[in-house]
Amino acid sequence: MVILHFAEYASGGVATYLKDLIAAQSSRSDVEMVYLLVSEHNSDEELLKMDGDKIKVLAYSYRRSFMGIHRLLGLSKVIERLQPDIIHLHSSFPGLIRIKYLFSTTKNRIIYCSHGWSFNQEIRKYKKVGYGLIEWILSHGCHKIINISKSEQKSAWFINPKKMKIIYNSISKKPEMNSEKSHSNDMIKLLFVGRLDRQKGIDLLVDSFDNLPDNSNLELDVIGDAIVDPIVDKFNAKKINFKGWKTKDEVRRAMQESDVLIVPSRWEGFGLVALEAMQVGTMVVASDAGALPEIVINNETGMIFKADSVKAITRTLSAVQNMTKMEIQAFGKRGEKRYQNRFNYSHMVDSVMNVYYEK
Repeated sequence: MVILHFAEYASGGVATYLKDLIAAQSSRSDVEMVYLLVSEHNSDEELLKMDGDKIKVLAYSYRRSFMGIHRLLGLSKVIERLQPDIIHLHSSFPGLIRIKYLFSTTKNRIIYCSHGWSFNQEIRKYKKVGYGLIEWILSHGCHKIINISKSEQKSAWFINPKKMKIIYNSISKKPEMNSEKSHSNDMIKLLFVGRLDRQKGIDLLVDSFDNLPDNSNLELDVIGDAIVDPIVDKFNAKKINFKGWKTKDEVRRAMQESDVLIVPSRWEGFGLVALEAMQVGTMVVASDAGALPEIVINNETGMIFKADSVKAITRTLSAVQNMTKMEIQAFGKRGEKRYQNRFNYSHMVDSVMNVYYEK
């Protein structure tokens, strides 16, 4: 089988998903070749550098615009030249290429994953309706749609349920590392990982930190950066350390060394970063956006707060700063067990491959 993954700006959770999935697929005996067609702009550097006997990355020149969409649609010629058995589309903009296959038998080998439906964004109602209509039309231009959570599938109620399949995201096996966290410092280390944009709620988190008393024992590291429009002032935030983008190994190390990962998203398709933290035994506090409440069990493996609310984040941070390190670590250990029991990576890869083989 020859597989082609087609993505636009691939960073953050989508990049992690693609890196792990491509590596896993290339190791299978039933896979001859895995191609990745991805924008050279605003995509993860490690993803762009992926290479191997059965892996080839094809980076295309692109920026999000009207002409950019025209360029995306034109890439159908590149796809057809490679003659893949499976065309796996990732996110809304690459998903537009399905318009080329609405009346083609080729759609029988096209798989689509939105990684977060466009109509679930924080947008006006008429746009939600318009995006939903577009997704309904384009759903006829592919064989199967992979939804990454129950909440995603439920929100797409107007699309033929026989065409959709829920496959929870997961992440590959972690490298060996020390799982014990330090008790030596009274400061509670929080970590944010992701794009510095409105969706991810980093502005809400920064505002919440401004509301904390000067003697707060919370400190925040921020890994990531803005991709399109900057939304926070990096230079005037107290007790916040902006680190920029880091490698996959550096992110995992930062998660292991942190006490708490915070995910303040306004909307979210899945929230893969929460799984990454749970994998290394780090407590997760997250908003109730998208699938996050399906990943984090409130007051058992972590804490859930209301999305798009500075007050809700501030209350949660106040609760965290009143916890002992032992209590925080107990949450993390329960989260690690949930990851092991509920989000098995081999099962995810097998489920994706089974969708490829469905007739």
